[in-house]
Amino acid sequence: MADTVRVERLPSPTALRETAFPHPFTPNASSAYYICQEAERVLEDQLAGDESRQSTDEIRTKLIKIRIVGHLLCHAPNQRTTVHIASKVVSSSQDVDALVILGEWYEQHLLHLFRKFKGRTPPASAHPSRPSFEVAAENAAGLAQATPSNYSNAWPLVLLRDNHRCMLTRKVHKSVYPKFSEVPPNTFLSEIQCAYILPHSINQDLDKPDKAQYTARVWTVLKEIGYTNLSDLLSGQGIYSLENLLTLEPNVHTEFDTLSLWLEPVTGTSNCYRIGSIYPITAWQISDEYVTFKSNVAGLPLPDPDLLNLHATCCKVAHLSGASEMYSELERDLELDPNASVDVAGFTRALKARLYCAKYFLL
Repeated sequence: MADTVRVERLPSPTALRETAFPHPFTPNASSAYYICQEAERVLEDQLAGDESRQSTDEIRTKLIKIRIVGHLLCHAPNQRTTVHIASKVVSSSQDVDALVILGEWYEQHLLHLFRKFKGRTPPASAHPSRPSFEVAAENAAGLAQATPSNYSNAWPLVLLRDNHRCMLTRKVHKSVYPKFSEVPPNTFLSEIQCAYILPHSINQDLDKPDKAQYTARVWTVLKEIGYTNLSDLLSGQGIYSLENLLTLEPNVHTEFDTLSLWLEPVTGTSNCYRIGSIYPITAWQISDEYVTFKSNVAGLPLPDPDLLNLHATCCKVAHLSGASEMYSELERDLELDPNASVDVAGFTRALKARLYCAKYFLL
């Protein structure tokens, strides 16, 4: 591995016209990307000629949806995804509004799936049934033969698998530090949290019709883009399988959940990943842009590379399309609690943020 960190940070939200299409030989893909570029041009022309703030915001939102589709074509996790989305774009007959609806569909069922909003679910460190992590190594492999049935069963196993360390910074869980017989020099401590790749909330509240329908649509979308076995693997108690879990320190966990940090599988090397981020990874005390996962206990499965690759795709698409900026702005507006009679603009922003999240974020 390189001695110096050379992470190419993603550029700011990027127009499709500024991005060369990387899959020119995939059927329909180049045509689909050109259609997205043309739709983007139409909306940019509208934006340039509009002086209404309300209309401007609406056009910018539409641009984000179009760019989600275009950047999904560029950064698709597999060829089946590219082919499927390209066919959807081509069948839109170059209708801008139809492409906006398509972008919103993938935003809701892919980007929203992985993007955690503040306050939607409790952090892993505050899990309501936080278990003991005292599991003997000799018992762990046997316990892992069956998928853990809940968080309390999964957490001790994933901690043991990762040797009570953050998988990226290698910081040691402060609760077990006193029990280490030999501590390497320059060892740092932190709280360590259990991070889900696919959120556990996907399987919660299925007795509510809206949530049940949303979850069913998510599984359908994932099957359409090539993830045919995910619903079998991760539905119900499967969400607690070790293939869906990472150990991360709090700051890194937050970046992972907000689509600001991701792991790209390295082709040809099992369980090796390149760490991507919208910030320099040294800011999180990550010393190398590559990481190789190893299980501390034989028989305990490592995170699934296909899941991590899909998460990485959503991170890149969210950032390049401008969706990430919109989500950050929504979070800031959600924290507002203005007096409507004094701060009409602030009240309007806060109300819009709450309505948006109530409509689109069912996780």
